[in-house]
Amino acid sequence: MLLELGSGKYTLKNLIEFEELLLSTLSWNPNLPTCSNIISELLVYLLDEVQVIEELNHITTLDIQELLSKAQIFAQIAILDYNLSRYGKAIISIISILCAFQHQNQKHSIKLYNLFWDLACSLLSLQGVEMTL
Repeated sequence: MLLELGSGKYTLKNLIEFEELLLSTLSWNPNLPTCSNIISELLVYLLDEVQVIEELNHITTLDIQELLSKAQIFAQIAILDYNLSRYGKAIISIISILCAFQHQNQKHSIKLYNLFWDLACSLLSLQGVEMTL
């Protein structure tokens, strides 16, 4: 069908080569990012930011891993809830991380929470969502 739509300008070999190029550009992963992917990327970014801030540089990968685990659970719950699933994956991911912070009982989590809060407000304002404390 695609060959017919191309009015004879493309061969089957051209289409196969284009598909291979497209898939290799996408690292053979044509799926849209999940909440888990977004949460992981945000926490990797957060960990990079933390390493630069002297008073927070004692935060370990293990602390971030604990946040990741909790945030993924919150995201799974949100996606299963009809009212919450209406929001985009990015918003669900950010809110899930904020909930995970609230359930972490460590003294340094307040400063880390504030750092992420600023990041979250910036990201959500790009999507037209305003957040207040």
